[in-house]
Amino acid sequence: MVKPGVVEIVQEIRGKQVLAYAFMPGIIPRIRSFAESGFGWLAFLMAAIYNAVRLLPNGHPYLDPANRGKYGVRHVIAQAANNLKMTRSNIDQIVIFFALLVGFIILVLQFVLLAMGLVLQTAHAAGPTFGGGMFSTPAPDNDIAFILLHTVLGVPGMFGSYASTPFHIAMHGLFQFYSLAMLIVAVIVVLYYVLVIVGETAQTGTPFGKRFNHIWAPIRLVVALGLLVPIANGLNSGQYITLYAAKLGSGLATNGWLLFNESLTNGLGTSDESLVARPSIPDTAAIVKFMALARTCKESYERVLNNQGNSGNVVFTIEPYLVKNPLINQQIPTNSAGFYQTALQFYKNNDIIISFGAADPTGGRMNFNQNTGGIKPYCGEVVIRTNAVTQVGALEVQEGYFNMIMFLWQNPRIADFAEVMAYKKLPNSQGGCTLNTSNADINCNDGVRAPFIDQLIRDMHDQFDATVTDARNNMIAAGGFSVPPEVLIKGWGGAGIWYNSIAQMNGALFSAAFNLPSPNRLPVPMQTISESRRMHDENLGGNEYFAPHQSDGNAIEFEDPNDYLVAEVLYYAFKVWGEDGIYMDSDVTPKNNIILDTLNFLFGTDGLFSMRENKDIHPLAQLVGIGKGIVDSTVRNLFAATIFSVGGGLFEKIPQFAGMGAFLNVASGMLVSLATVGLTVGFILYYVLPFLPFIYFFFAVGTWLKSVFEAMVGVPLWALAHLKIDGHGLPGDMAMSGYFMIFEIFIRPILTVFGLLASIVIFSAMVRVLNEIFPLVTDNLTGFDGTDAGATLFGGTPLEFKRSVIDEFFFTVVYTIVVYMIATSCFKMIDLVPKSILRWMGSGVQGFADAQGDAKEGLVQYAAMGGMTMSGQLAGTLTSGGRLAGNAAGTVIGNIGPGGGGGSRITGGGGTP
Repeated sequence: MVKPGVVEIVQEIRGKQVLAYAFMPGIIPRIRSFAESGFGWLAFLMAAIYNAVRLLPNGHPYLDPANRGKYGVRHVIAQAANNLKMTRSNIDQIVIFFALLVGFIILVLQFVLLAMGLVLQTAHAAGPTFGGGMFSTPAPDNDIAFILLHTVLGVPGMFGSYASTPFHIAMHGLFQFYSLAMLIVAVIVVLYYVLVIVGETAQTGTPFGKRFNHIWAPIRLVVALGLLVPIANGLNSGQYITLYAAKLGSGLATNGWLLFNESLTNGLGTSDESLVARPSIPDTAAIVKFMALARTCKESYERVLNNQGNSGNVVFTIEPYLVKNPLINQQIPTNSAGFYQTALQFYKNNDIIISFGAADPTGGRMNFNQNTGGIKPYCGEVVIRTNAVTQVGALEVQEGYFNMIMFLWQNPRIADFAEVMAYKKLPNSQGGCTLNTSNADINCNDGVRAPFIDQLIRDMHDQFDATVTDARNNMIAAGGFSVPPEVLIKGWGGAGIWYNSIAQMNGALFSAAFNLPSPNRLPVPMQTISESRRMHDENLGGNEYFAPHQSDGNAIEFEDPNDYLVAEVLYYAFKVWGEDGIYMDSDVTPKNNIILDTLNFLFGTDGLFSMRENKDIHPLAQLVGIGKGIVDSTVRNLFAATIFSVGGGLFEKIPQFAGMGAFLNVASGMLVSLATVGLTVGFILYYVLPFLPFIYFFFAVGTWLKSVFEAMVGVPLWALAHLKIDGHGLPGDMAMSGYFMIFEIFIRPILTVFGLLASIVIFSAMVRVLNEIFPLVTDNLTGFDGTDAGATLFGGTPLEFKRSVIDEFFFTVVYTIVVYMIATSCFKMIDLVPKSILRWMGSGVQGFADAQGDAKEGLVQYAAMGGMTMSGQLAGTLTSGGRLAGNAAGTVIGNIGPGGGGGSRITGGGGTP
């Protein structure tokens, strides 16, 4: 938020502009009148003084009061200079001539400073929104550069309304002591030059010697001494020149940055749509399959229990509920639109758990109080992950996923699947079979064919994808991508802050998109079978895993006989669903290519394949999206590695399962290695890359700040450099570098802003061209069909690639690395532009802040090393702890011996898995 008083400050600046412009028409004639009259009297006075020392002869027209106003000061000085003889006998003429000349120069400088003061308040009235003159800072108390300058130098009233601290007062005293010391040195140098002049005059017979520059030497003497004399707060005039150069340069850069943002909707100067990458959602087949089984469970239980008539006319139904302890539940209505906010409030903005169950239909025969909220989750639970996000897109994705679960629960085709499964497998075909849809691949008598399931999965995947796409589009339509006022008010020093918001926007959207709803609890019969299988019978796997019998053919016992009937239906449905492979069209979803699918799952590289395809998305947003996917996969791999470690530690202590323990330990080690690499790469892409503009820019601001402090110390030496009796011009041969240093302090802020903008636009341009030429590069490496002669570089018929999808995967990885290298090289321009551009003025000066090593060069290496070390230590701690826990449990189980874990009867119901 903008700090209180900012608006008032801006209005005050605007008011001063209006007042100044209103005053200008009246003051300009007065200035002209003063110049015509006042300077006429000054010229007459100087002529009289020059006549007194015989530089103007008696009777000269300039001495006649009637001619006053017909000549100017420069005419008088020029006439006196023509009559000046540089001899020892005319020493009085020489002193008077140069004294008047220096006095007039000082008078002119005073008027120049007065004019600059007027310009600073009046110029650029039609400037940026935050107003002020071209060199003025609209909100100095909020400006980052001013805050830094005051924190370092502490000159009261110079950089905002801050007062000096005791530290600053002590430092100002040190500056004063230093200036006085240099003033003493200057006096010694002047005395030395007096001796030199006397000696050269005696040697050569020429007044002041042959080296003495009669025009500039006296002026340099006055300037040098004037720069060294302390005038206020212990600082000399040269140091105040430095401070004003920094202040005016900072104001120039701030107004330039504000002007740049006035005509843009975002800091990248591109469309808002290009700032939000398109997430590639994970495979949705698992959640669709679960919802089909949950709906089959509902159909089966309702047919069994209603046909038995448990309690007279009670109609038993299984519905979705929100549940929490101790006995609180809330049924989700059939029309769940807009119910998401109610669900969030129910769970106090934590993860939402949807329980597919029912209240007690038996009047107390079944103990439902053991289940959360008094609802028995007959048909399982689904959890919807909610993150503490505020971005519109991420919130809409989470709400869309909630609505998708309700859509799947009520979907007619899934209801048809459930009806067919229950009709075919329940004894006596309890209930009829009337399908809601017409499809040749599903029939009450013939069952369900694979194309029905394939098409259902594709359609539901498209629905999930449309949910994310709609959320992204609404996020773009909502706007909010421009640099916010609370950042703009911080001036040019905060120009790099906004670019990290690209990571925040895309990270929240990608995280929400990747967190698909997931099963939290299986249907009761499947849960009972799974527990029995883990404890007593692991010989059955694959499609037979949920068979309601042991591998020896004996049936698994259930607490409720109805659970066994439903288990038969679910087992049949599970096999029907899983007999055929799942076909998906997308490159980033399962396609019967186990290598590519495994790489995508383990590395989280779903976004790689869409990076070159989505050319309209800004590459910075795409790289952030890829990094987010890799980070999420790393977390998943760490969790899996921990689980495998626990299992490995458990089984290696049980002799008959020692081989399984060794396998799990090896799998855990592999996942740890993947997590170590993934966290390193993901950390760089997601966290470091979007920070690079800010990091480089903030360091550039720090370099400028160091240059200002260097100048504060170096200005007295610059003043001494003026003490030269030979050479031409005010700077002479020695002081010119100091003028360039002062100018560099003035111009560096806006050059840094130019460097930031150049780095962003060049990065974007290079990546867009890389998108066009990369296919040609890869084809030259792997070969292509020469018949595609019609292919062109920009547009035209695309080249037909003749390589496998694995080649595409690894070339895309190379492409991402190249894009990252382009980013790091381009962002260096934030430093290089202000550091080197003054060579266009023939200046080779460089401050010590520019000459020191670049601390940012090692940032990526430090981040990579830190990420690898941190991930390795974290993974090692988790897996070691998990293995120890597994060893402890395995030792206990191994000591009990075979069969010591209990009988074959497993309690069903809603127990926790």
